[in-house]
Amino acid sequence: MIKRVALRNFQIHEQTNLEFTEGMNVIAGSSDNGKSSIIRAIRWVVLNRPTGFAFHKHGAIGDTAVVVKFDDEECITRDKGQKSSGGYHYKGNVFAALRTDVPPEIQRALNLSDINIQSQHDPYFLLQDSPGEVAKKLNMIAGLGVIGETIKKANAVVRERKDAVGNLIQQEASHKAILDKHSWAYEQEDNVFQIKLELQNYKYIENAVVELKQNLERYNSLLGVKKAGIDRLAEYKAEYEGLKQEFEELNQVGCRIAELSSLIARFRVKSKGIKLSKALAEKRTSFEAVRDMAQDYIKNVNVGEDLKTLCKRHFSVVLERNKAKRQLESGKEELEVFKIEHPLCPTCNRPWEE
Repeated sequence: MIKRVALRNFQIHEQTNLEFTEGMNVIAGSSDNGKSSIIRAIRWVVLNRPTGFAFHKHGAIGDTAVVVKFDDEECITRDKGQKSSGGYHYKGNVFAALRTDVPPEIQRALNLSDINIQSQHDPYFLLQDSPGEVAKKLNMIAGLGVIGETIKKANAVVRERKDAVGNLIQQEASHKAILDKHSWAYEQEDNVFQIKLELQNYKYIENAVVELKQNLERYNSLLGVKKAGIDRLAEYKAEYEGLKQEFEELNQVGCRIAELSSLIARFRVKSKGIKLSKALAEKRTSFEAVRDMAQDYIKNVNVGEDLKTLCKRHFSVVLERNKAKRQLESGKEELEVFKIEHPLCPTCNRPWEE
């Protein structure tokens, strides 16, 4: 309910304040004192009409403004200047008033329309309207228009759903035709499954071939180790025979050196106290020969040290030969196991006996 209306510079009113009470309120006065201007001011707030600035009080300074206050103390102000369109002021917010449109927030706050406002020159309410207009206004007042709008929206939704169903039926027919056209694909499903099995078998065979190649490479490596060990054994055997022969020669040289040492000792015993003579001069030659033999002995001793080194190398070679022999035996065992697990040769695909 409108509790108060204030007008400023609106037509004849420079500053007018009206207080309303519950029930019927009557505004009385002589002609041209601004009674109808009050209705126009309320219409201007509710409907944003009339447009323009002709309702501004002639000669007044300042904007035109109309304030409507309700019994819940809510207040709506509509103002307008000569050079500005003005707007609505509500709860500290300003809403633009464009053309004859009323902002939705103001419409909800006012909850009024042109049905609620009638001036003295308007036709009598409902009495001069057509039956259709009367029914329309009654529906609006009673809220029956919501039913019509709901039915209208429901019909629109039904039409939309029917169109959607029709489109889905067409799409279904189109998809069915496509499926019929490609029905051969279902027949190939068994072939695809068989191909997948063959691919799995192929991958298994491929992995087995890779494993066989790895085993062959390992076997060839073992064979190479065996061959290298045999070659080294042959070299060590030849070297051992040469060392053995040199050792025997050294033993003979040692025997000769022992004989010479005995002769020298006997010669020294016999030559004690005897003056040098012609026989001693002859023996000098023999002594020099013995000295030469002693020098050869020293050389042979060095050869003996070399022989010891060669013997140590020989023992090391024997150890490596035994190790290679064990590796060879292990390789033979792995080869026999491999032959049992794979009865056919992976390179020629024939039995191993062939």
